[in-house]
Amino acid sequence: MAPDIRDSWHDLISPQLRRNPNAFRQAKRVAAFDVAMFIWVIVFACVYLTLGAPICASIVLFAGVVLIVILLSINRGESPLLCGHLFCATGWIVYTALAYFNGGAGTSPTMWYASIPVLSLFLCGTRPAIFWTASSVLAIAGFSLLSLWGIECPVELTPNGQRLIQFAGVAGLVSCVFLLVWVLINMEQNARQALHDANSRLEQQASTDGLTGIANRRCFDSVLAQEWGRHQRLQSPLSLLVIDADFFKNYNDAYGHLAGDDCLRSIASVIQSCLRRPGDLVARIGGEEFAVVLPGTSEHGACMIADEIRLQISALKIQHPRSAVGHHMTISVGVATAIPATGEPYLSFVEVADGALYCAKERGRDCIVQATPSIPVAR
Repeated sequence: MAPDIRDSWHDLISPQLRRNPNAFRQAKRVAAFDVAMFIWVIVFACVYLTLGAPICASIVLFAGVVLIVILLSINRGESPLLCGHLFCATGWIVYTALAYFNGGAGTSPTMWYASIPVLSLFLCGTRPAIFWTASSVLAIAGFSLLSLWGIECPVELTPNGQRLIQFAGVAGLVSCVFLLVWVLINMEQNARQALHDANSRLEQQASTDGLTGIANRRCFDSVLAQEWGRHQRLQSPLSLLVIDADFFKNYNDAYGHLAGDDCLRSIASVIQSCLRRPGDLVARIGGEEFAVVLPGTSEHGACMIADEIRLQISALKIQHPRSAVGHHMTISVGVATAIPATGEPYLSFVEVADGALYCAKERGRDCIVQATPSIPVAR
């Protein structure tokens, strides 16, 4: 179903009910049956009026009014269960009245009672369905007893009119069933799409850092593990940058945590802007620590990207009076490149890059240190 049609279905139901998944599903079922049965009302009101049966037409129009009330109640946030019971009660009353004015037992309206168990089961649940089924059986039994006792019900239609009603009843029932099936199928598709969208949003939220909007540690671990296995099979180089904002604790102490958050967002944005391939990933893996996964990147290429990131962050000229490096925010970068060895865990690769970052800090920060070729995971 197109999004605008789906939205119109949602608009039929109050926001209060939409916030409760169970109530929302039940309300959608009530609305679907309501719309399907309204088609039945239009068809049979016209048929009864054409056949010169104003009482029967009035009974059918009464059902239409109640259907509108039910839909308005759903729109106002009334209980879907209560609306379902009202729906079943209306069907029972209308079928009973039509059966009475069509001659009683054996007429078309008595056959329509078969729809009430289905309605009550979908709209009210199992126990109410038993009650409404028993009510329908009692009504049919009552008409049978009247016929057995020789009590005749009034007949507003001619024999030809009754045959036409029988034909219209079958046609109307089939039409309503097809309409209802179409609505329910589309509602099911909408529900699946909504569930898929919700799962996608949850998955995205679970893998995204709430502060910077880039990937979080969970996503970083997952992507690096996948790339590590892929590069093991391909035997191609994989590079990793571990980036740390220099003296960031001092920056927070000087300007406060809100300014610190803005600084981290700026650093994340700069790093992201320096990555130009879809497979590259930047993630925040600690308080002021970032990591960049560079698939299929050599040592030289990784160092070039690291240097570009360092220069771009220096160019921001974020004031940092408590830095021992200079007056602006700077970063230190550890670079590791490896052709993953079979059986070697990816966490050892992270340790190598962390070691290179530690060396960068030892050398005075605001610099890039590349891990030595003697690292076991690198060939």
